[in-house]
Amino acid sequence: LDLSAMNDSLHQLSDSELETLIQARTDELRATLTALKESERQFREFAEGTVLGVCMHKGWTPHFANQAYCDIFGYESPQELLDLGTIDYFFPEDERARLAEFREARLRGEEAPAIYEVRCLRKDGSSG
Repeated sequence: LDLSAMNDSLHQLSDSELETLIQARTDELRATLTALKESERQFREFAEGTVLGVCMHKGWTPHFANQAYCDIFGYESPQELLDLGTIDYFFPEDERARLAEFREARLRGEEAPAIYEVRCLRKDGSSG
């Protein structure tokens, strides 16, 4: 991206042309935001209504869990689960190591299984 060339091009536009360009970009961003909000609403509607357990995390920090996931693992509510601050508690140590290996391989651009089974721990420490 050549910012110098872009800057030169913008200086050659009239105020009216620049306003039109900015308005078009603003409209495009508004439409994208509206579509994103609708997509998020549809996902939440699905995830909160399914009997399947859903937990989304980034770097082991949970950002979303549905009630079904909490029920499976023995937690009262999604908030209780989110308050843990990590999903480490759901996996025995050997499974955490295996999952970390998969993650690291993906980050290095190497192949790692996309589908696999994993042993989990419930809040009471029982395994499933």
